[in-house]
Amino acid sequence: MDQLKTRGQKAFFFCVKTLTVDSIAKLIALHDNYVVSVDVPEDDTQQEQAEVRAFLDTVLATPIMELTAAFMAQHGFIPANNFRETLLRL
Repeated sequence: MDQLKTRGQKAFFFCVKTLTVDSIAKLIALHDNYVVSVDVPEDDTQQEQAEVRAFLDTVLATPIMELTAAFMAQHGFIPANNFRETLLRL
């Protein structure tokens, strides 16, 4: 087990093998995109936006997220075919 550190603080323990899982590797890439302090404005770079889109595309391609999107659209929680855009707004 190794530790992932965020700004000198322990974020969580993880098994190095999990880094081979595409969605986990892309999630970890997002960790340095955010400023910890709410008093400091964030700079949303093109690289950070690309990392968010890559992670979202990977997650949305999973069967569970496809089912989630269908359920939410069927029950009127989101417009049909708008799940990705809804998540991006969040």
